[in-house]
Amino acid sequence: DYVGRTRPKDDPHDATGETIVIHPGITVAEIKALIASVPESTHLILQFAEGRFHFTEQLLIQRGNITVAGMGEGKTTIVADFA
Repeated sequence: DYVGRTRPKDDPHDATGETIVIHPGITVAEIKALIASVPESTHLILQFAEGRFHFTEQLLIQRGNITVAGMGEGKTTIVADFA
């Protein structure tokens, strides 16, 4: 299980709203579905956990009221490899 809906204890963000923790291995389609499951009126925090994320398709986020964050320099790596 790579998706959690609780804020990590060491979350650097002070925003309130719904936090979705993303773990390596998730697909772009799964992330899009998770984003769509949260009402746009709710502040969404998309928190990428520690690890390496390798995406081969673009993740286009078309909504406001969202924060996208990693766990810090050297902890979260996102690699985009579009053919």
